[in-house]
Order: sequence, then C-alpha cells, then structure tokens
Amino acid sequence: MEKRGPLFGLLGDFFSEFFSLDGRHLRTALKLAIPGKLTELYLEGKRASHIPPVRVYFVASLLFFLLVGIPTPDASGTNVYVNDVLIGREEPDPKLTQFQLLNFEDSRTGRWVQRTFFTNVDQLYEMDPQDLLDAFFRGLERTIPTALILFLPGLALALKLLDVRRKVLYVDHLVFAVHVQSFMFVMFVIVRLVNLAGLDNLYPGWVNYIAAFFLVMPLY
Repeated sequence: MEKRGPLFGLLGDFFSEFFSLDGRHLRTALKLAIPGKLTELYLEGKRASHIPPVRVYFVASLLFFLLVGIPTPDASGTNVYVNDVLIGREEPDPKLTQFQLLNFEDSRTGRWVQRTFFTNVDQLYEMDPQDLLDAFFRGLERTIPTALILFLPGLALALKLLDVRRKVLYVDHLVFAVHVQSFMFVMFVIVRLVNLAGLDNLYPGWVNYIAAFFLVMPLY
C-alpha cells in the first residue's frame, strides 16, 4: 500500500501538478491567442498535447485576480456620492473625478447592490469616503468571480442561438465560451504587466484596459 503523506505534502503535489510548466502550457498559450483554434483542437480530440479547458480557465482567472484585481479609487481624488448626496465634503471639487453609487431606492440593481454589499444604507452617509469605496470594491471582488462563471452558460447559449442553423452542440459552444473568457483574463494580465513596465506613466493605465476590451475582444 502506498504510504500516505501529510496534508501539506499532498497540497504541494497538487499545486505542483496543476501549475507545472511543460510544453503543453506553451502550445496551449499560443493556440489560445488564435480565435477558436484551441476549441477546434479540443473538439477534434487532440487533447493530450494541450491543457483542458477548465484548467486553462482556472489558471487564467487566478492570474487575473492575483495580478490585476479590481483597483479601488483613491477617495482623496474622487467626489463620492450616495443617492446623489456628496460624502465627506461640503462641496464637490470640479477638478476631481466622480464616483456615484447607484440609486438604491429607485432601481432593482441599486437595491441588489445595497443588499449584497451593505447592511444599512443610512450608515453610508456617515461613512468615511475611503471606507465606503473599500467596502464597495471588496464586495465586487467577492461577487465578480461567481458572476463570470455564471455568465459562461449564457454566453454559450447566445452563441448557440446565433449559430442555430449549424449542427453544433451546446457543450461545444460552452468550451469556446470558456476559452474566450480565459483569453480575456490573459489579455488583461498582459495589459497589467505593460502598465507596470511604465506605459501608464505616459497616459492613464485604464486606457489600455478599455482598448483591450472594446477593440481586441470584439475582433477575437
């Protein structure tokens, strides 16, 4: 009988296997950069030489949330509003950017945000602006990973409906949706690394994220 090791040893073996770098990682990354190519190879049964879709998604999303994350604005450079009420300042500074929390009372989305991120709306008016922003973006970091996973079946269904004339299975579209979202994660990681290299000193770093999402993703 094989000797059982300690828990940390088992965890170490798991992560070593899961994140081990070999030729498959490079081949998978290169094929992922070509729209639909990795999905095509997977559906053709050429799977031994590439990483499975779920593993690609897990690694890409982990890199995204570790390296990119969701940056919290600096309250000192922001006019923070709750239900159109300025928080932490007597008058808004026209030179600063504005951050407006949704109207909790007049929209379903706003009420969902209130229930998800905050316990008492009345307390928000008394909060320090930075504490308010920190709480809101912490809530986003907790919610977005689950929302993205739940988005995958919807994206696959939309692709299925758009391609209804062809005899393509829903699960095939789901595999492609996983690869598309994985590519998006990797692309944002690359943008983050480019910004860290100093490009965001020339202009705001968020410009690169906007360009990547609205230019590169539609082409992909």
